[in-house]
Amino acid sequence: MADEEKTATEEPAGEPVEKRSKGPAKVIGGIAGMLGLGVAAAIMAVPSRDTVPRFKGVFHHAIFAEKFSANLRDNNQTRFLQMTLDCEYSAYSHDYLPARVGDPLYDPRLRDAVGRVVSDKFLADTYEGPAREAFLTELRDVLDPILFPMHLGDTELPLELDEESGIRLGISYYKSTFRGRFFEHVLAIDAPQKTLQIDGGSVVSFTGGEEDLLVTSEAGDSVFVDVTGIEPEFQGELHIGVKGRLRRLYGDLIAQ
Repeated sequence: MADEEKTATEEPAGEPVEKRSKGPAKVIGGIAGMLGLGVAAAIMAVPSRDTVPRFKGVFHHAIFAEKFSANLRDNNQTRFLQMTLDCEYSAYSHDYLPARVGDPLYDPRLRDAVGRVVSDKFLADTYEGPAREAFLTELRDVLDPILFPMHLGDTELPLELDEESGIRLGISYYKSTFRGRFFEHVLAIDAPQKTLQIDGGSVVSFTGGEEDLLVTSEAGDSVFVDVTGIEPEFQGELHIGVKGRLRRLYGDLIAQ
């Protein structure tokens, strides 16, 4: 019986049975693996939007530590408006706006700007309903460039010199209309060729003696630049723009 079972399990004599090759499956599997790696590499090569810093917040800040007073137009400007102003803002860091008090120009410019707006108003233009909202919106737009001024390069204060390039904002910096976010825009500098360019805007030539050189972005927004201290061999890009944005003003308004 053992011999019969052994005979039954043996392959019949004759031509040898050809074994099927596993080569094509291996090739297909290899190609699929390579394609998978290629797709993964392509995905990894796409730069993440998170690599560019974004504004955070909404944060809160008290603009004036004490009540601020400014004269109104009423009664030959003998009436005045007392106010406390608070704001909501977004910024790369919530510490930015509180630190602005360290800029010696911050408080004088702030008080001058508020005084100019208030002195052009009657009480009815500031105090109630839609007029109050319009007044606070106008103040917000005037104060935004003071609370969040433009920066050029690696500087703590907006008007400081960028040490690497030797460039700073120009004399008419306060007239600049460029308000792009700092980490999303660059000023391209080619000192040997004596040219500047914001993003894809017009290339502007300089001689090296300009304290108030006008440079415009592709959208037509302006920046005034001082190139008198430029490093003669510098070629590179500096970030340019604002580090936060004022969203809303509110506070107490009291007429006297």
